[in-house]
Amino acid sequence: MAASDLAEALEDELYALRQRLGDDAFPKSGLSYLNDWAAPDKGWLRKFYRSGTDEAQLDLTPATEKAIAWLTQLSERQFVGTESRLLTLFDLLKQMSEGSEADPATAILPADTHP
Repeated sequence: MAASDLAEALEDELYALRQRLGDDAFPKSGLSYLNDWAAPDKGWLRKFYRSGTDEAQLDLTPATEKAIAWLTQLSERQFVGTESRLLTLFDLLKQMSEGSEADPATAILPADTHP
């Protein structure tokens, strides 16, 4: 993606964040953040120039793509686990409802004295 287009989109996001969090939040410009993320010590973005243009292009590095894919898998797994726990909870509530005695006097009697 062209660095100028990505910087503009990031500026929009930064503006929204500053509206919510205060003007001191994220003090740098979008382009400055992009340059930091493309710096050799970070390596989250790759900055390059296509032949015949003088505008910088940015894309994700393979390591960044792997990290994002891994994070996506974590949220998917958590959802499946949450769904499974929710279904277990509903099943237990159903069992409690079906197995409970409506008459309080009968419910507190020992098991061997039920009629």
